[in-house]
Amino acid sequence: MQSSIFRALALAFAMPALAACNTASMMPTASDGATPAITGDWIVERIGDQPVVPDSPARLSFGADGRVSGNLSCNQGVGRYAQQGASLTFGEGMAMTKRACDGPLGEQESRLVAALGKVGSAAVVDDKLELRGKDGALLVRATKAERTASKPATPTPASRY
Repeated sequence: MQSSIFRALALAFAMPALAACNTASMMPTASDGATPAITGDWIVERIGDQPVVPDSPARLSFGADGRVSGNLSCNQGVGRYAQQGASLTFGEGMAMTKRACDGPLGEQESRLVAALGKVGSAAVVDDKLELRGKDGALLVRATKAERTASKPATPTPASRY
């Protein structure tokens, strides 16, 4: 049963990327003035029309090198993304850990993985990352992690000790 759930989640997370085979396009680009600055750590606050579970660990981290990683609510995910202008796609080879997760966090993870599989564009609106489907529907909304005082996004010399 756990294996079936993992396969379904991994497939949903990786499917949209199978069409992206050109590795040159896997790097985010700043050549278009409309390219939103999505690099950094983002705390997921909404998936579709639903807020995340209170104290949710769901986070996404977009690297300037085209890598994306994050806590999907229970499992960790890692892969590649391509950004050109407002267009955003996730690359092939997305991987997830296999931790079993039931209850509200498991349901949330399923919704987040499914939403990420439908992403077609990204925008930063009022300091919030909005991932939208090809039809324009809001799939994921996240807040930049540096704005959360209780959990610094990256260790600083003052927070390491």
